[in-house]
Amino acid sequence: MSATFIDATFVRALCGGDEIGITKLGKGNKIMALVDDQSRPIAAIAFSAQPHEITLLDETLQDCPIASKVERIIGDKAYDSDKQTKT
Repeated sequence: MSATFIDATFVRALCGGDEIGITKLGKGNKIMALVDDQSRPIAAIAFSAQPHEITLLDETLQDCPIASKVERIIGDKAYDSDKQTKT
């Protein structure tokens, strides 16, 4: 599998629960989704809404049954963890 894509979305949770996080938007969860190059889901996991997406990437991959076959993961700017240098 040469390319996969990852992103997250916030879901409001009005009733509460163990994995519910408090954010600026209220209470909710974050759903992380990993898809293949045909947009077929590979992994989808719900987390507390508080942690940043980049901190949830490793845990999402641990729950992915074919993570060892993934060559490249493409995400938006939220997943760019390289330090930027000013020129």
